Amino acid sequence: MTALVDGTVGGLRLPDALLAAMRDGRWRAPAHEVLARVFDHEPDWPSFYGLDSIAGQNDPYQQWSAQELSKSLYIPRPGVGVDNTRSVIIGDLGIDTPIVLDYRLDPARPRVLFLGDRDLGWREITVDIETLISRLGL
Repeated sequence: MTALVDGTVGGLRLPDALLAAMRDGRWRAPAHEVLARVFDHEPDWPSFYGLDSIAGQNDPYQQWSAQELSKSLYIPRPGVGVDNTRSVIIGDLGIDTPIVLDYRLDPARPRVLFLGDRDLGWREITVDIETLISRLGL
């Protein structure tokens, strides 16, 4: 089982800014209008995962094989794609609309990706979590 140990999930270190926002109680979904503007997607039941739930949310996701990932999140056009072994789900805007930290380009500064419209696939929302926190007003 994936565990949140010393700020890591599945061996990936969460950025200090995200950990601070979680600890301070700021890492919560803002108003729907803000989410729609930042993600260019109308949210249904947004959820930003906290310290108490992020490990459990990532346990199955990070363990999936490529085939299981493809079956669970069928995407006709992958966009920038995602590697579930090198990403951490940090929230969602509803069912099957995950927000992830993507560690592939820079393990010290993961970018933020979102899967909102399967026809577009995964897309970059911000270059890092600090930018997302700022744009969301958290």
